[in-house]
Amino acid sequence: MNNSNWFALDLLYQTEPKDSISEFLEIFSRCLIGNRLNRPDVSIPAFTELFNTQSENLDLGNLLNSSMMFAMDLNGTLPIDRLIPDRHTV
Repeated sequence: MNNSNWFALDLLYQTEPKDSISEFLEIFSRCLIGNRLNRPDVSIPAFTELFNTQSENLDLGNLLNSSMMFAMDLNGTLPIDRLIPDRHTV
């Protein structure tokens, strides 16, 4: 994770036994993989699980960064009609 090699992290996540890493790292890996590889279908549920079950393991910096990534992923999933203002209301 520290090297920002998201494809390698994704490969490790897919191939390593899930019981070989801590629950926190398993969830956090899904957050990063989904966010960095533009897969909000993976990251949004992972961030929700991270905040609901692992928030005590996040320091302030990771909490803020995770919140920003979560917000970016949520923003990217808005329907197109909510992203482009209606020409009659502008």
